Parts: sequence; C-alpha cells; structure tokens
Amino acid sequence: MAKKSGTKKRTAPSAPKGFVILKDVVSMFRLPPTLKSEDAQKTTNIKVVTTYDIQEKGFAETTAKTMSLTKETLGKTKKFFVEPYDIIISAAGTIGKIAIIPETLKGNIFPITTLLVIRFHENKEESAIALLLYLKSVAGQKVIKKMITGKSIKILNIGTMAKMGVPELSADVKKKALSTFKKIQGLHQKIEDTKTAISELEAGYWT
Repeated sequence: MAKKSGTKKRTAPSAPKGFVILKDVVSMFRLPPTLKSEDAQKTTNIKVVTTYDIQEKGFAETTAKTMSLTKETLGKTKKFFVEPYDIIISAAGTIGKIAIIPETLKGNIFPITTLLVIRFHENKEESAIALLLYLKSVAGQKVIKKMITGKSIKILNIGTMAKMGVPELSADVKKKALSTFKKIQGLHQKIEDTKTAISELEAGYWT
C-alpha cells in the first residue's frame, strides 16, 4: 500500500494545568495575503508594520513599508488595522519574532501578511506584556517550534496557534510579568546608553 504524500498537519500541544487555550482569551487575525498595493489614480498610503520593525526589547516602534489602497478597498479592510498593545508574531520564514504595538505608533497601520495579530479586549497592556514574555521564553518558543510546518518555507498556522496552551493570566502572573518587563526595559536602556558612550569616546579620540 502506497504511503500518502504531503506535509503532516501539526497540532498545538495540549494545555497543562494552570494554562488556558489561547483562542479562549484573545481574538486573532491575519491580513489577507491577496491584499496588495493598488495602482489607481486616487489611493491612500497606509503604514505597514513588518518583521523588520520588531525590536529585541519587545516593541515594534517603526513601520518599514507602506501600502497604497483605494477608498473602496480601505473600507473593506480597515478592520485589520493594529491597535496599541496588540501582539504581533512572525508566522512565515523567520518564525517566532514577537513584539507589542506601542501607544507611540500612531496612525492607521496594517500588519504585513506574514504577521499574526493577537488582541486582548480587557486589561490589554498587562495581558499583552504577560503573554509576550511567555511567548519569548524558552518554554514558549519550544511550543511555537512544535507547531511550525513546511520544509522550504516555514509556516505557523493561525488556526493551530489559536489552540495552543498559554499560562492563565492571573493577577499574580501579570504582576510578575510587569516587574520582569520593567527590568528588561531598563537593561535595554543601559545597552543603548553604553553604545552611545562608546560612540562618543571613539568619535572624540582624535580631535
């Protein structure tokens, strides 16, 4: 009997005790892959956040691209705009890069089609930070890795990720996450300050 060909379908690992299913606490979406810049007389330029905008410190504070859309198309797709404290995660190619959309990123912004968007509807900031830290952790990255499919092109399916188990975001979990995240941001600031100090020393060496 011949073996069936094709890529084996991955499933999200079951949620252990103290965990919940992701789709039960968030909504998720992805920009339709068919949505592209339109060549028309009257279009509006919309900012697009991409994987390249994801920073190590956990934010996406820039937009690398723009997309030109007609008023008609924009009216149909504006529901895909990101909001402050949405989590974005790269789901194709380089998978597992994660960031939060900060309040400082202004204007109407689409996520590039290779990003998944995770949105909390209550306690958005605290919940987003807590989930971000789990997804960036060794444990979270192991779970994500198990859900990846594809050989030549790696893919993280939104339906599979929606079924993954994540820690229940209790008050204690969120309190710990906020404290940890604050320390991380402080360390990243020290790195930036150190880089600036090094550049100043190098620049002023021979004057």
